Amino acid sequence: MKDIRNLSMVEFDDLVYNELDQIENIELLILKGHIIIEYLLNCYIESISQNSNEDFSKENFSFANKVKILKYFGELCKKDKNILNELIILNQLRNNIAHSFEINTNYLSKFITECEKKVPMNRKVSDKDKFIAIIALLTGEIQGAYKAKKKP
Repeated sequence: MKDIRNLSMVEFDDLVYNELDQIENIELLILKGHIIIEYLLNCYIESISQNSNEDFSKENFSFANKVKILKYFGELCKKDKNILNELIILNQLRNNIAHSFEINTNYLSKFITECEKKVPMNRKVSDKDKFIAIIALLTGEIQGAYKAKKKP
């Protein structure tokens, strides 16, 4: 994936939509959304690390471990108390696809419902479009926190 560390918020939003909007298969959409979120989590964790030269994508931490790091060390969770739960459900969605090759619609519904607590969506919008909007929202939150930490 293109190195996003120096992209502006607008450039990153464009990247997310360009990467996700072309995907029709919901399972692939979830996997790609998970990858984008994890990449941003790596960047954010690097920004809160004491080692300023750390490349967290090279570390062997699971997505679940990264979420725990956010829980204990990230100020991101203080601003959005629900983000941990959203990330946990996203990871459950991804794990279900990775281990059973199919989507658990209960996890997808739970993920959408959880995220709609922040931003209610039109019921007529497809699950695909809701998912893309949610990933864009989450990436915006994480990237915003990352950019705030990286400012001198």
